[in-house]
Amino acid sequence: MDAILFFVVLLDFVVVLLMRAGIARIGRIFGFMGKIIRSFRIETEMQTILPDIIFITGNMASGKSSVAQALAERLPRSIHLRGDLFRRMIINGQAEMAFNLSAEAQSQLQLRYDLARVTAKRYADAGFTVVYQDIVIGAMLSEVVAAFHPYPLAVVVLCPRADVIAAREQARAKTGYPDRAMVDTFDRVLRFETPCLGYWLDNSDLTVPETAERIVSHLAQTRGDAHVEDII
Repeated sequence: MDAILFFVVLLDFVVVLLMRAGIARIGRIFGFMGKIIRSFRIETEMQTILPDIIFITGNMASGKSSVAQALAERLPRSIHLRGDLFRRMIINGQAEMAFNLSAEAQSQLQLRYDLARVTAKRYADAGFTVVYQDIVIGAMLSEVVAAFHPYPLAVVVLCPRADVIAAREQARAKTGYPDRAMVDTFDRVLRFETPCLGYWLDNSDLTVPETAERIVSHLAQTRGDAHVEDII
C-alpha cells in the first residue's frame, strides 16, 4: 500500500470515529480532505500510465471525435487535437477528400498529417497529454505512426461494424459517405489493408463513456509505456 493510499484509509477511519462521536462538522472536514487526496492520487496515477500522445483513428462515423473528447475530459492536463481542423482552415482551394484522392488532395492530406504531428509534439513538450484523432487507414497508418518517433505514443483504432457505421451516418447531420456501398468499401480498407498497430476496439455496442473507459483500462494494463518502435 503506497503512502497516499494509507493516508486516505487513515482519514476514512478518523471520519468514522468522529461521526460516531457526534462531531459531524469535523468529520465532514476530514471527509472533504480525503476526497481531495483521492483526486490527487487518481491524477498522479493517470500521469504515470499515459503516453505523451494518444492517437485515435478509424473510419468516418466510428466515434473518433466523441470518444477523443470524452477521453481528454478525463485526463488531468489534456488536449483534444482534431486533425480535420487543418482541412477546414483552407478557405479557398480545398481539395475534395474522396475515396480516390487526386494528387492535390493527397498533398493536402499529407500537409494535414504533418501539421497535426508538429502540433501534437509541441503540446506534449509543454506537458500536455495529447488526444489526437483523425482518419488514417490503409498503409498510411504505419507512416503516420512512425513519424511520431521518439515520442511515447498509444494507437487506438476504433472499428465498429459496417452496419453500425451506416446507422450512425444516417443519424448525424453531416454526410461522409455517398451511399452504403462506400461504407463497406472503407470498412474493407480498414480491416484488410490497414496494419494491425495498437489497440483495435470494436465499439459497436459501447457508449462513448464506455469506449473511453475501455481505452483508459487498456492504457492502465500496458502502463502507457509503448513507444513507436514497440508497436510497428
